[in-house]
Amino acid sequence: MRAKKRVFYMNALFDLELGGFSFKGVKQSTAEMSVLFSLAGSAGDIVLLDTSVPQEYWEYLHSFGLDTADPIYKGSLQGYEAVSWGWDESSRKRLSETGALLRCPDLSIVKKCNSRLFCSEINSQHGSGVPGSVFCHTRKDFFAALDSLSQSYPVVVKPAFGGSGFGFINLASFEQARSASARVDSLIAHGGVVVEPWCDRTCDLSTSVTISPEGIAGSYRHQRFLANRHGAFFAILLSPADPVLDKYIPLMEKHVKPAVDELISAGYFGPAGFDSFVYNDRGGTEKLAPVIEINARFSMSDIAHAVRNRCAPGSYCLLRMISRNRCFLPENYKEFFDVIGEYSFSLSKQSGCILLTPLRTGYGNNLPVEPSRNAFFISAESMEKLFEIDSCIQNLFAERK
Repeated sequence: MRAKKRVFYMNALFDLELGGFSFKGVKQSTAEMSVLFSLAGSAGDIVLLDTSVPQEYWEYLHSFGLDTADPIYKGSLQGYEAVSWGWDESSRKRLSETGALLRCPDLSIVKKCNSRLFCSEINSQHGSGVPGSVFCHTRKDFFAALDSLSQSYPVVVKPAFGGSGFGFINLASFEQARSASARVDSLIAHGGVVVEPWCDRTCDLSTSVTISPEGIAGSYRHQRFLANRHGAFFAILLSPADPVLDKYIPLMEKHVKPAVDELISAGYFGPAGFDSFVYNDRGGTEKLAPVIEINARFSMSDIAHAVRNRCAPGSYCLLRMISRNRCFLPENYKEFFDVIGEYSFSLSKQSGCILLTPLRTGYGNNLPVEPSRNAFFISAESMEKLFEIDSCIQNLFAERK
């Protein structure tokens, strides 16, 4: 039994803040996602929000048996234990203002462990990652890396910090690389870049782990995630039997465990995620690129597991993100139920769809709007039925545009 009540805070700009990138244009859209962290909590917990959310939203979630943390925008929370999506200066400041108990690694350690430099060093030592991947600190390093990869075009350039495909540059030739050198210089100024051969990915996998303050790793979980060609994730897939994932779990664990040990040795504790992918090499052989990313923070798979455990344990589940420009939501839940109809989640059947984000959110002095990204949780008794419902949900709300 937990000794302390918790206060959750999702600083969804965490990855960009670590790299010192500008985030003015995405501040509202990321703040809208903060309500999702309430699903990691339960009765008696608190979620600290930067957006306003109507009471109907919480009533909607609770109607499906989803126990959530209670929302608050400011106030004293002494006696609560602070839980941050990722620890950085902004989250420490925001949570310190509440008086909650902060127990986190040194922020310099958190930054180090989230850098692609740290991941690159681990991969070089343990034979993981994308073969041929090179970390570059300077422009000179960058062009030297291109020379070493001259037979490997196309290549991908990734910044030292940033998730979901942020800042990725695809280069088909050396001429393109020269044309993009100013963009690469900008990324190098924020901590360096990784240059690696582009891979013909066939599926994306991840492993999540929790490391205790005493340096003990546990709660290993594996899942598939779906990403677009730019590397930006749009869905988490959880299933009781997934031959694609199950085939690679032993090899993933073989490479994840040394990476976990490196995190512990560095002094990190808390949640951590390790991304991998399956690809076809140039000869057509299927291979695994393990531990291509390390995220020393919470991830969307933690939200997916939390909802699944409460609503549909053991079922096939999908946490699907759909952008506002492809999904028009009604303004109230009565209309929402009318549109979703038979696909609304049934607690008795543990099947159907729950909209995890609000229909409308307010930010600052702006009028309430539909979130930039909508999160749908879908469950079913089979993989086939799961993706059938997923397709229907996308069509239902796209047709309203």
